Amino acid sequence: NPTKLQLTDPEIIELIADARKARGAGPEFGQGDLNPKEASAIVMRGAPALQGCYERALKRNAGLQMRAGLGVVLGITVKPAGDVESVDVNPSVDSEMTKCIKTTISRWKFPTFTGHAITIEQKLTLTPKT
Repeated sequence: NPTKLQLTDPEIIELIADARKARGAGPEFGQGDLNPKEASAIVMRGAPALQGCYERALKRNAGLQMRAGLGVVLGITVKPAGDVESVDVNPSVDSEMTKCIKTTISRWKFPTFTGHAITIEQKLTLTPKT
């Protein structure tokens, strides 16, 4: 059962036209020493690829265009070697978008750390461009 590390450096990544940082409180540390700031930087660097998944879903699924400000939580489980073990997207609002997000994140590489696998929780807000 992995420890949870909730990223609050960018508390929410706004997936609109670009990834914008939101102000947040400090990180919550669990077992293991994955640096939350480094993990946050990797998530922020990967945000444009997640944006692409969302934009493709908007083109396919007209129903998504009516749902501004849709909140999604990513659960990214990272092994001590820095590899992504699993990705959870909750709720799954579009199966193709969820698959794209999972595939994209599974390629990310985090810094190596000691201890057990850690699950990073990251909130996304999905809003179509107007």
